Amino acid sequence: MEMIPIFAGEKVTDKGIILLPAEEGKASWVLRDELAEAAAHILCTSCHKNKTYPLTNTEAVSFKEIAKNLSVILKKDIYYKSPSVEEFETILKNTEVPEVYIGMFTMWAKALAQKTLELEQDTLTTFLGRKPTTVKEFLKTTYS
Repeated sequence: MEMIPIFAGEKVTDKGIILLPAEEGKASWVLRDELAEAAAHILCTSCHKNKTYPLTNTEAVSFKEIAKNLSVILKKDIYYKSPSVEEFETILKNTEVPEVYIGMFTMWAKALAQKTLELEQDTLTTFLGRKPTTVKEFLKTTYS
């Protein structure tokens, strides 16, 4: 979840736009602290040997939804635009973003667009003993 502000861009509040070629793709964003808490639970309890768990949130969220939430939080219109990958890469190159970041941003955007990050599952909820932080809560805390 901590990557959302990076993908949204440091000037999202000034420019009012999120530019990422993720199309309508969603992700089940989670906080690193909550992943660490789940890992601690697994390490401190039994019955987990040779098991793999999907540690996702219970709701997948798109950047279109993130833009809508930011609009409410900031009391300012924030729009989401999904350009082509080529257009996105050109924009980043023209603003002198390092190649390594362009590759990372593009990889994540493609994964979102291909709907590979949309798994909604409740294992994290079970391990935490509560619902994980929602994207809406995270955005409110981060941008208020």
